[in-house]
Amino acid sequence: MVAKGQRKVRSDAKKDVKSTLSIELKDAIYRLAFLTNTPVMHVAELLFVHSIKNAEIIDRVATQFQREVLLNGKLYRGTLSNPAVSKQKYDGQTDRIHFRLSRESYEILAVFAYALACSHSKACAVLLEECIHESDFISNYVERHLEDHVSDDYMNELRQFMHYVNKGEEIHSWASLLSYIKDEVKKPFKEVKDLVEDFVIHHWRDK
Repeated sequence: MVAKGQRKVRSDAKKDVKSTLSIELKDAIYRLAFLTNTPVMHVAELLFVHSIKNAEIIDRVATQFQREVLLNGKLYRGTLSNPAVSKQKYDGQTDRIHFRLSRESYEILAVFAYALACSHSKACAVLLEECIHESDFISNYVERHLEDHVSDDYMNELRQFMHYVNKGEEIHSWASLLSYIKDEVKKPFKEVKDLVEDFVIHHWRDK
């Protein structure tokens, strides 16, 4: 029951998260948001949610757990002999990022903060740092974004281009492809489909 004069809080209301990140990590998240024309808050939430569901990321973060916790049905035995996240300092500049999490995700963040014996902000930064280095996840995210916004014909053109550039020893991801497209076109577009169409017509087919 809500007292008179108080606003009712929705059960599905999201919780604000403010986390201090290395400037390199923040730039990487902003770059991904720029590449996909997606709000930074959405990209940060996506990265965080993936990190708390990915077993490999959790296992890596668990090497720093100070306390015992149960996550995704697995018991992690923390110990004070593990490296303490709370004592780790950033080299160079830092900046804050703000985004929102569902109550469920926020509660899981609280579990990580407890296990790591650190603030919610620090635990969030640790998880985002791990996720941004998951190259397969980032590449798949960009590919899905393109599939959702680009026609089948133009996606086929992009796949042909990817096949062409990946003939050598160096393998390029969908994220690096989209970054390359933006650098090549050099014109602002509100929609990614318009960007891709311009690239295919004026840059790829002309080669």
